[in-house]
Amino acid sequence: MIPATFAPLGKESGEITSYHINKAIGMDAVIKYFNADIKDTIAIGDGFNDIPMFEKAYLSIAMGNAPQEIKDKANRITTSLDDDGIYHAFKELNLI
Repeated sequence: MIPATFAPLGKESGEITSYHINKAIGMDAVIKYFNADIKDTIAIGDGFNDIPMFEKAYLSIAMGNAPQEIKDKANRITTSLDDDGIYHAFKELNLI
């Protein structure tokens, strides 16, 4: 089990995932479907289940509310989920 980062559920909650299926596998499917280049991938997350995605993506961005272990694995850190972190990350990257 992977510890959850969804604060309202508390530390007693968690996320259940398959050992062989994770967000990186999902990225592989999308990359293949769109015939995309890995250099065009960005992963944004705040939880332990995002680590495989961070390891796969060309650029990984941790939300400001993420645990320090997640921030340590990211290339960049943005503001928290509650402070429009995805918006700020995309603005900083000139994507919007």
